[in-house]
Amino acid sequence: MAKIIQKILDLIFPPICAACEKKLPTKNTYVGVCEPCFNSIEIASGFICPKCKKRLPEIKPLGGRFCHPEEKFILAAATNYKNEAARKLIYGLKYGHRRNIAETLAVILKKYLEKLPPIDFKDFIVLPLPLHKKKERARGFNQTFLIAQALNSYYPLNIRHDLLFKNKPTVSQIETKDYATREKNVAGSFSIRHPEEVESKNIIVLDDVFTSGATLREAVKTLKGVGAKKIIALVIAKA
Repeated sequence: MAKIIQKILDLIFPPICAACEKKLPTKNTYVGVCEPCFNSIEIASGFICPKCKKRLPEIKPLGGRFCHPEEKFILAAATNYKNEAARKLIYGLKYGHRRNIAETLAVILKKYLEKLPPIDFKDFIVLPLPLHKKKERARGFNQTFLIAQALNSYYPLNIRHDLLFKNKPTVSQIETKDYATREKNVAGSFSIRHPEEVESKNIIVLDDVFTSGATLREAVKTLKGVGAKKIIALVIAKA
């Protein structure tokens, strides 16, 4: 039904590119963005240390050491948030309510995952980073869940949106000025339902943007607290 409504809206209001804001051609390869803008998005390769944000050479998804072992997860970022097209696509989904842009963001992740050492998704539970219920209700959707659903068209993902949840509302991290404030803002804001289903499991936490990492670290801390094993934070872009 949502796709039918979207097609009707596209007829009434011809879609424009989220990046350059030009009218999209009738036959366009990607949803919400023209081909030149999409092709301007540089796709990364390899994993990243979430502490220093340096590339981790040849690290395997389920093993290997890296430069800051105190970090309890590895970062997998498809592109850089400085890229205007990527940034505007993410913004268009989250704040422009263009839900179908999730399909294009999933393509970006797919192109990135194709550059990584093969990931056997049967070994992982995929957790879209949750919003607090009030925020999700106000927005009308959780963008990370939409991206996960779109990515599921390419990979057989075990998506679980019922395990990790946001137990209290927090101020948007954009509104906080420093890492200490961001860390305090999200402290204790995640909880786990059915912890026995997370214990000893490998987890992929899916989010849109990695900035300071305070929110993802809090989610990882919560998951590790109930015995999660290896954790990958998979994001569209890192700032």
